[in-house]
Amino acid sequence: MFACASPSACRSYLPLALCCFISILSSAPVGALDQSTPLAGQEFHTEVLGEEVDVAPRDRKTVTAASFGVQYLHDGPSFYQVLPFGAFYVWRHSGDYTERFRGSFAVAVNDLAYNVGIRSLPGWELRFTLNNMIIPLGLAEYVEGQIIRGVEVEWNYVFAGLESPIGNCCHPVIRTMHSSCP
Repeated sequence: MFACASPSACRSYLPLALCCFISILSSAPVGALDQSTPLAGQEFHTEVLGEEVDVAPRDRKTVTAASFGVQYLHDGPSFYQVLPFGAFYVWRHSGDYTERFRGSFAVAVNDLAYNVGIRSLPGWELRFTLNNMIIPLGLAEYVEGQIIRGVEVEWNYVFAGLESPIGNCCHPVIRTMHSSCP
């Protein structure tokens, strides 16, 4: 039997329990069990709420995207109430599938990876990486909206790497999408 230490604790979980119970009862069986999830970039046709949806195929060798926004903390410390964020994402894949570049760029945090296939050794590649976080501010604890400077910590990092993993430059998923792969 379930027992609570205080009646108010039980009442606070009651709406959550009711929502879970109702959602379980009202869930209908999934009707599209025979339809598999499409691979990224492939053509796809389906029906959503009675409307036909057609997704055209996409060449994913070159992708560029940007994401920007603002986070607002209503009761947060004054310094952190409004926090802007943003990132720029780049993906490049060569036509012969021997080179890849992936980069995620932000002002203070960046993550880069560049893979080059070795033509004389099929299945081998070199990977260059760079990962950094350079934030010019310290991170401190806040208690009731007041900063505690005695525990403020400043930390940054830069990691670079050179690897030679064994693996085919043409990933099996890409092989199914492109007949040019061996």
